[in-house]
Amino acid sequence: MTKFGHAKASFERDGAALVRGIISSDWIERVRSAVDTIMLRGGSGRNLGREGEGRFFGDSFLWLRSAELEAFVRESGLGELAGTMTGSRDIRFFADQLLVKEPRASKPTPWHQDLPYWPLTGDRMLSIWVPLDAATPDTGVVTYVRGSHLWDRTFQPGSFTEDEEDGLHRCPPEALDADLSTAPRMDLEDIRDRPELYDFLTWDVEPGDVIVHHPLVVHGAPGNSSHTHTRRALATRWIGEDVRWDDSHAHFMERFQSIENFPYPPLKQGDLVADERIFPLIWSRTTSEVGNGHVR
Repeated sequence: MTKFGHAKASFERDGAALVRGIISSDWIERVRSAVDTIMLRGGSGRNLGREGEGRFFGDSFLWLRSAELEAFVRESGLGELAGTMTGSRDIRFFADQLLVKEPRASKPTPWHQDLPYWPLTGDRMLSIWVPLDAATPDTGVVTYVRGSHLWDRTFQPGSFTEDEEDGLHRCPPEALDADLSTAPRMDLEDIRDRPELYDFLTWDVEPGDVIVHHPLVVHGAPGNSSHTHTRRALATRWIGEDVRWDDSHAHFMERFQSIENFPYPPLKQGDLVADERIFPLIWSRTTSEVGNGHVR
């Protein structure tokens, strides 16, 4: 089987796949240090959690502000992994998203798909979730609805700051025994209300592992119930050569238009996403390497 072949098969079938031990301990330490500095400074990050609890901290486009994170994007080799998973000829970096759940940050990440939040259309895109700490369901590891990327549906984006009960982890990773005579409706409300009718996929992960997932797979994460362990994770987003700009709907990048010196792309509806300032080419199959982007 080709490199990452087993993960690619799982990614295509289930919408998510685990790849263990592909990021070196040196990279993990460098990214942790950069993340801890960002957390201390605050910057444009926001607390998405509940008042009086540990922070659920989120921020994006940190690679534009951190030399260490830029080096990680360009040199860690995740571009090659993204190219293999999507079958792309070329891979560009789209965005990063830092998601930190401090001890007792009980706010869950609600069920959602990634793509409705993005100003993009196309087939060759994915997210690679990079845990910087060991993560389990108790500390907030991501959970996926297996096969939901194949539902041929997109769901309206919701706010991550709304304090609502979303039913995450009412069931174990394997679906509970249930009367399946009533078929699932296959929507976010039904996942919240009747989780026993769905098949869930999750893993205990260690630093060095990554989770690769499709932009249309439904996923979420429970809060961090630990009183001592932080869950730091960097979600990285990658796009192939067929991806085009689509700002015909509200999307997460809109808030960056008003940030001074942010290189907001001058793209028009339907343009290929190829602005080097903010969406750099990281890996190319034709040369096997761009920006030293090999997994090691």
